[in-house]
Formats: sequence, structure tokens, C-alpha cells
Amino acid sequence: MVDGETQHKDFENSCYLFMSNMCKYPGQEFYIVSSGTCEKYFDSRRNSANQLLPVKNITQNITEFSPPPNEDENVVSSNLGWSFCGSSR
Repeated sequence: MVDGETQHKDFENSCYLFMSNMCKYPGQEFYIVSSGTCEKYFDSRRNSANQLLPVKNITQNITEFSPPPNEDENVVSSNLGWSFCGSSR
């Protein structure tokens, strides 16, 4: 929904698009309305990342990427969403 208008767009990788939009446009609403899963996106990330980097637990505490207390950021999401946004910066 942008400026009161609902926009529907079909993307091959709606899982990544949803998370990216949530980070870039926190004041908007985004929904994945088509059926399916994020399997394709996660498979490609796993396959490429495991070949390039050793597997290790970089962030053990999910609150490390929680919203900063002194910043006026308005993202309504779960801790997982904040973790994604923080790690993408």
C-alpha cells in the first residue's frame, strides 16, 4: 500500500522482496499474497554462502540487531525482521 493505494506485483522472489521492503520502507505495509515458500531464496543463500564462508554462529543474541533506543525508527516487525535489517546494513 503506497499513498493509500494497494499495489499488487508478482515477483519470482517474494520472500526476499518482502524483507527488503520492510527494511527500506518501514512506514508501508507489505504482504506476500501468493502461495509458496521462501525455499528458493534460502537454498540459493545456503548454497553460495557455505561454499564461500565457513559456517559459524556470528550473532548468538538476536537482540544485537534490535532497534537502537535513541533512534526514531518505526518498523513494526518481529525480532527476526530486525535481525535481517541490521545484518543487511
